[in-house]
Amino acid sequence: MLFLNMRIGIITLIICLVSQETFAQDFFEGQIDYKNTFISLHDNIDTAMLAKELGDSCTAYIKPDKYALIYNAKGSSGWMKVIVNLNEGFSYTEYQNNDTITKEDISVVKEKLLIFERDLEPKKDILGEECSSITMSYEPFNSEEFYTSITGTYHYNPKYSLDTELYKNNKSGFWNLYVNEAKAISLRNEIEFSPYFKSIQEAVSIVQQPIDESHFIVNTDKTITLKE
Repeated sequence: MLFLNMRIGIITLIICLVSQETFAQDFFEGQIDYKNTFISLHDNIDTAMLAKELGDSCTAYIKPDKYALIYNAKGSSGWMKVIVNLNEGFSYTEYQNNDTITKEDISVVKEKLLIFERDLEPKKDILGEECSSITMSYEPFNSEEFYTSITGTYHYNPKYSLDTELYKNNKSGFWNLYVNEAKAISLRNEIEFSPYFKSIQEAVSIVQQPIDESHFIVNTDKTITLKE
């Protein structure tokens, strides 16, 4: 009888553990703080100016189906906030001192992909986590863009996972391809905006916690314009 009760207890425990694994949230939700640094590639561009205008730090609020990025810029436009709603398929970019918010369809491909590859070595240690990386390079279809090409290396750890299904239509900067391959949040972004500057954005704090929906509310007091 003791063995039977033990057997029943073990079976019950296994069922409970399997059920918890099935219904637990598999994808990251939380806040990540990044430090931003810049390297000038042009004689007329100063790194201090880049930090002022683009922000020397960034806070990311992430839920499985949406995320918001707030750049701590101190320039004439003030801070910048980008909200991306994956289910809706649009991003919203707001500047503190601007009266207009730009809405953009993230399912539209606006660049030509030149390089997409998983980097085998070297791996980077970020906040004690060993991170692999993916490198992408692309050039814009629109010749009026300020850059001629963008090359980015994105370092990630599978611990901070993303839902590839939700990201499959986020084609802005080919982010759907990155997520499909990495299946995780990028903890360090090394991005060169040729021929002007390079930015390095690295996580300095990661807190896994429920994120309030208030971070993803678009400011309807401003005019929202759809970017063509």
